[in-house]
Amino acid sequence: MEKREVPLVLAVVLFVLTWPLEKRHLIYTDYSFITGAFTEAGTIALYASDIAFVLLGLAWVWWKAKAGAPLSMSLPRPAFWVGIVLVAWAVFRSLPLHPSPLGWYAAARVAQGFLLMLIVADLWQRPHVRSIVLGSIVVLGVLQSLLGIAQVSRSSDLRLMFLGEHPLSLTTPGVAKVDIVKLSSSFVNVPVGTKVMRAYGTFPHPNVLGWFLIASTYSALTLILSPNGGSRKVRGPEEHSQVSRRMFLAEHPIPSLAILAILVSGILVTFSRGAWVGLLFLEAGFLLNSLRRVDKRLIRSVMCWTMIGITVPILLGSSVRQAVVSRLLPPETDMFLRERSSSYRESLRAIRGNFLIGVGAGGGITSIVRSKNNIDKNNFLFSRIEKEDVPLGTTQEPWMFQYPHNVPLVILLELGAVGLCLFLAMAYLLFSPYMLKYLFISSLFPRRVGTLLVFAAFLLAALVDHFPWTIQQGRILLWGLLGAAVSLGREKSLKANGRVSGGGSLRSVQGN
Repeated sequence: MEKREVPLVLAVVLFVLTWPLEKRHLIYTDYSFITGAFTEAGTIALYASDIAFVLLGLAWVWWKAKAGAPLSMSLPRPAFWVGIVLVAWAVFRSLPLHPSPLGWYAAARVAQGFLLMLIVADLWQRPHVRSIVLGSIVVLGVLQSLLGIAQVSRSSDLRLMFLGEHPLSLTTPGVAKVDIVKLSSSFVNVPVGTKVMRAYGTFPHPNVLGWFLIASTYSALTLILSPNGGSRKVRGPEEHSQVSRRMFLAEHPIPSLAILAILVSGILVTFSRGAWVGLLFLEAGFLLNSLRRVDKRLIRSVMCWTMIGITVPILLGSSVRQAVVSRLLPPETDMFLRERSSSYRESLRAIRGNFLIGVGAGGGITSIVRSKNNIDKNNFLFSRIEKEDVPLGTTQEPWMFQYPHNVPLVILLELGAVGLCLFLAMAYLLFSPYMLKYLFISSLFPRRVGTLLVFAAFLLAALVDHFPWTIQQGRILLWGLLGAAVSLGREKSLKANGRVSGGGSLRSVQGN
């Protein structure tokens, strides 16, 4: 590692470690945190990761200046400029929003995500930085997984509020739970033994923790099955040992596979069906990618320890077993489809009158709450609350209003068709020069199918939930994944060009 990389690596590690940590709510805007429930929608907050992000940005600028290429970028220029237009559009659509600080805050988050994508696209091409980032995500994932397992076993928090842990219990409104006993609707409080609390870690929702643990599992599998962060091929156990001598996870198979089992157990107790499907896609994709490159014994070990991570919590905890069955075979009282369909209907009503330009950056929840369809003049549930906090006569409590569980639909709601087209155009320009040419158009060999499954593992969350766009921890992962994916695609493109050009080396291609 070069000396000029040291401050950058330290800033990267600090940013990763502060990723899920505490926040301070700066402004309690309308329709948020009125009931004490845990929704981030409509709340302006400062996160520990925001401070670390400023330090990371400064270290990145200093590193590029020292490298003598301060204006160079790893993104295709058309994608870069479309991204700039997307940020400008988010700023423009924040102007008419009331309360105005919420609009500026939402636009700033889009700008932060875009800048993070630029940084990750640059740094992911540095093997040392990449390996350190992957290792940090694994360590953080293990800690979050153990914390989530402890929360489920205790049915309460661990009093780690200074790290950002929410106050959790089975009787707290808004805390995510799984019904294991069918009850009539007459119950107000939660009877003991009828529900199982889902794992939160220090994240705002179990689904967010589940997606983060998917990223941690990806990092662990990368370090176990693809030493040096996938920068070199591995064809047998002896070569695997030689090229990964300095990689802990590849050099120590038993501890590393135990780490994998802990991560899988953490995903299980989030009881997030999206995370479960994502884990299935992820491991299937890795196994297909590794069939001819990694010792078969190691692949069998990965499969075995994955099953251990799934079966141990189920065998040891009857409530966990009942909750798993309830999630796989949901009872009639399960709110999954009802909540999803309700959020879609309310969002589509708001979109109809603002299809082209949207309701404004950050204005999704307020526009849904203020809709005439959600006002009941005969209902005065909130008559004791100040009028400026909650409009009288809402048919639902404020924390029950949700963004549509689909990222493209969230963008369409807030930034309109213009914003959605800009985002999709940026994504197309990011991946078309690399992935479409060297992956999707070619015939579907097992490795290409495996790569598609890995992409699907991460894409799934953006299609079935809204937190990759609306919640800070999800935004970091979404934009970071975009930067990492385009960087890896560029690497594959350069390697392909090196093979095509009559046996020319990759280094010569990069030099050109």
